[in-house]
Amino acid sequence: MDPTWIQTVGLPTAALVAIGYGVWSTSQWIAQHLIIPIRDRHFEFLSSLSQTLETIATTQEHMAREITELARSNTEISRMNGAKQ
Repeated sequence: MDPTWIQTVGLPTAALVAIGYGVWSTSQWIAQHLIIPIRDRHFEFLSSLSQTLETIATTQEHMAREITELARSNTEISRMNGAKQ
């Protein structure tokens, strides 16, 4: 660019353009190096969380079945002990 454009548009306008370019460049850098990696890690975390919650739900279902079976066994044992006495 020709330096005479500053004389044509004025120093305040040239400073505003320079500041605007600086803000744009900074925002691009922040997006590439901070925002996008944080977003990607957050999506990975959500996927991992979803899998973990599915595993916990499955485990709780198995535990509920085991507790039910133990309660039935306990009831049968109590009946048998009551019949013996």
